[in-house]
Amino acid sequence: MKEPDKIFIIGLPGSGKSTIGQLLAEKLGIPFLDLDVIIEIMKGKSITKIFTEEGEDEFRKIEAQALNSLVVANEPFVMATGGGTPCFNDHIRKMNTYGKTIFLNTPLEILASRTNQNNERPLLMDDHQRRLEKLFDERISYYQQAEVIINTAGKSAAALSNEIAQLLG
Repeated sequence: MKEPDKIFIIGLPGSGKSTIGQLLAEKLGIPFLDLDVIIEIMKGKSITKIFTEEGEDEFRKIEAQALNSLVVANEPFVMATGGGTPCFNDHIRKMNTYGKTIFLNTPLEILASRTNQNNERPLLMDDHQRRLEKLFDERISYYQQAEVIINTAGKSAAALSNEIAQLLG
């Protein structure tokens, strides 16, 4: 099976989307894109600043513009999406239409440990553990629509990128 032109890595904050996405892109010999970084470049400010200054609704509009422009491009890529990207504006369907979605299913205790070290995540700033559990409950139905679901527990980023590359053929 030929790997898809576009691969979207989805999951909660701290699941390893960027790290695994970069390794996978290297392995496949195609560019790596981080949707949050693209948005930060577009707006000239951090995701946290966009959330605090313009609000989540405005952020989701910008996110939709960025994603929509990239999915129709004729270039292959591996993209790390934002944690909420699949959950808004029918993005999970769009990503499944234009490429292959990979859900990094990571246990909450691992996510809490990873994200607690970096509290720059706008949706996790207050009552960290409870917010993470709430995000999981709100988003899991979207994540489960991914074409490939990978359990990340006990696996290194390198092992996970190898596993995904093998699944893609």
